Amino acid sequence: MVILENVAPAPWKDEIVQKKFEEKIRNQEKMVGGDKGKIPAEKAKKCEDHGLDWYFSQIEYDSESIIVDTKKYYIPQTRERGYMVCIDKERFKKESERKELLREWKKILKLLESPASVSTDDMLFAAKDDVEVELSPAATVLEEISMEKQNVIPWDKAKKDYYEYRQQRGYGHKRTLTFWGDKGSKRLPDFWALAMNREKERPLEVTEIAHLRNIARGFDDRYYRYVIKGRRTRNASC
Repeated sequence: MVILENVAPAPWKDEIVQKKFEEKIRNQEKMVGGDKGKIPAEKAKKCEDHGLDWYFSQIEYDSESIIVDTKKYYIPQTRERGYMVCIDKERFKKESERKELLREWKKILKLLESPASVSTDDMLFAAKDDVEVELSPAATVLEEISMEKQNVIPWDKAKKDYYEYRQQRGYGHKRTLTFWGDKGSKRLPDFWALAMNREKERPLEVTEIAHLRNIARGFDDRYYRYVIKGRRTRNASC
């Protein structure tokens, strides 16, 4: 089973993708004085894009998608997101069983609906409130070792602060997330291979310490999300 989450305008359904393409062609025809509402056959065949449901059907998955709004799920904010559940035809042989599972999923989402019990204003801090903003782990690390924001200290001089920070909290000296070395070597997790490939010692060490802080708090931040890759990839074009 695969579960996807993304913005509402994402191409969830192939039917909608094709309709949008046809509408685009009609508008183009109107602009050049073509027959109203008529789509030339040679142009209608040029739509190479497809919806996510089409791509999953190519690797033998049945799927169903739904658009939900946060204001219907406890939060007083309009924020639409799309969700899709895909079921492997090899695991669930009967089409009726797959369809029933997908229908049941949508029913459960419907049952979970509950309007927000307070307004947005009630969730905001008043100007007079004494608010302490909790920094992210990485930002907290930087704050706690008193790094100068405008005048950045060279790494050769600053690294002792990081090492002292580790020692004070019993984090040890190992770098088990990025495996970065003093000579520039690193072995990044696959989900950071592109984003952090050019980073130098300081951000890599901050990331390592933030990771150790989370471990000390009782959870491994490498597993916030987990992508399940299909066993079969033949004919897949997405």
